[in-house]
Amino acid sequence: MRIAGEKRVEREHRQGEYHVAECAYGCFARLVPLPAAVKADSAQARYRNGVLSVTLDKAEDSRRRRIEVQNG
Repeated sequence: MRIAGEKRVEREHRQGEYHVAECAYGCFARLVPLPAAVKADSAQARYRNGVLSVTLDKAEDSRRRRIEVQNG
């Protein structure tokens, strides 16, 4: 899974004769290895209070299967 974004911050500050303008920007990307295949169409992401939460559903073929063991 690849998460990418862009940060943009612009600030202006005036104090007496001084006027300060700051601009900061940049791109970032992170690769997160996943232990199983996922359904990309059902991915959901939420950004709240500086925290990014990503919800992914496992693909049907990567889910665990239950196999009953017969005695005898």
